[in-house]
Amino acid sequence: MPLETESKQNSRPQSKANRGGRLSWILLLCASAVMAYYVVFDRVDHKLTSEIQSRLRKQFPQHCVTVDRARLVPGESIVIDGLSIGKATEQGLRDVIKISRVVC
Repeated sequence: MPLETESKQNSRPQSKANRGGRLSWILLLCASAVMAYYVVFDRVDHKLTSEIQSRLRKQFPQHCVTVDRARLVPGESIVIDGLSIGKATEQGLRDVIKISRVVC
């Protein structure tokens, strides 16, 4: 009989420890998923910025085109921040147009 009570007493702390261990793994998994989400969207935004800038440079070959940032708002739109088109002159680069934000 004393052996049975000891084994029951020992099983309770282990189950609490297991719950704490499981909770730690669940929290770690959730944090990893959130980080992965932001990494993926950062890559998509970087690719999108490069593609938009490339297409605009093809449309305006004699101009200097820069895009600060483009980002995809899922299910809504594409937001382009810091669009600038300039032209080289004798006095240096002159802005033809500067747009702070475009929502497509």
